[in-house]
Amino acid sequence: MRELEEKTLPSPHLMSIQTDINWKMRKTLILWLIDVHREYRLRQETLYLTINILDRVCSKRAFARYQFQLLGITSLWVAAKYEENHGKVPSLKALCFVCCDTYRERDFLAMEKVILKEIQFELGHPTPEAFLKANCRFLKSIEEDGRCLARYIMENTLVHRRFLGVRPSLIATASLMLAERILGRNGWFYDDPKLIDCMAQMADCMRQPPNQLFIKYADTSLLSVSRLAQTWTEIHTRPMNPYDPNTGLLTPPKEISLQNLLPFKETKPPTFTLLQASSAPLQPSHITAATGTTGAPPSVSANAAAAAAAAEALSSLHFWDLHAGRGMGQHFSLPSMIRAVWE
Repeated sequence: MRELEEKTLPSPHLMSIQTDINWKMRKTLILWLIDVHREYRLRQETLYLTINILDRVCSKRAFARYQFQLLGITSLWVAAKYEENHGKVPSLKALCFVCCDTYRERDFLAMEKVILKEIQFELGHPTPEAFLKANCRFLKSIEEDGRCLARYIMENTLVHRRFLGVRPSLIATASLMLAERILGRNGWFYDDPKLIDCMAQMADCMRQPPNQLFIKYADTSLLSVSRLAQTWTEIHTRPMNPYDPNTGLLTPPKEISLQNLLPFKETKPPTFTLLQASSAPLQPSHITAATGTTGAPPSVSANAAAAAAAAEALSSLHFWDLHAGRGMGQHFSLPSMIRAVWE
């Protein structure tokens, strides 16, 4: 299978020979094919073989824009005849209906000849779904939610060109490891740099998944794994900006890193340094400036008076145009003012 998957990989530079189509059109076509595949309830292997045939043919021959949809739906037809039972293969009339009668039946037959000629009748492509099933049989501990989540991650890689040159076995293993990591299960892990990098790329692609895929895997029949993945992605990519009282600066946003994808490791507890107590009261710089004193620090009563004056000044502030249509000319107390600023 390893030799066959290397042989049937498409070129990652397939758009270099295309003059009338681009990567955006490829993504649109793949998302449409995913909807057609779901409508006819075909096997997962059929979908991956469809995209593989599409990319392999585009790697060897240039197509016009008006032929691109015909190429995609005919690739689905060829893949279905290879993977599905005879009763599940869509008919030519059904394909014409799906394309709104843009193409005729003889157009599909002519495109089928072109496809089989370009790929030299090599249809035995090991799909990521096949490797995923093999991994699950070998491990025997992968639950249903882990398999569904791994399929969601794998299907999300179809629309991203960065995975064109990646072997299906690597995609299947990385997606399964990432799914188990999201579910909080770290029973098995391969410390392979290529595998970890592939997991990081998959996690990055899950930030903005296509709507078609998100809706498909948000269904309860698929355990709503897309919503679970969205929650995990938001937690690991949300900017964490607490205010640092020492420096007054905000921390940089949190990003996906390879360390977040590794299994949990024990860390040493933090150490703390006790500050030596001082008999002199704390003297903020703005209070000193407000009292106008220099040299020796003022007395405690002077400090209390200055602090009371500062609090009274803050409580009497008026915030104008704090929000559009909200708080215009209103009097804010200090707690409500702080809440309004952060909302």
